[in-house]
Amino acid sequence: MVELRLKTSADFENKSSYSFNVIATDNGIGNLSAQKAVTLNITNTNDAPLSKFIIDIVVNENSTSDYQF
Repeated sequence: MVELRLKTSADFENKSSYSFNVIATDNGIGNLSAQKAVTLNITNTNDAPLSKFIIDIVVNENSTSDYQF
């Protein structure tokens, strides 16, 4: 069994796929080995929504506003 771990989280926006070679070698007579190219595709998922809103507030000069953000 082989376990693959990334050093950092996979982020589709930064890199959508990773390509690497997997090499398996036995310790028997002749030290047989096999190699296979692997591509790991990252699936884009919805990120947590950002709170995007625009508020226009007009405050006259020398006056105050009690609006709280």
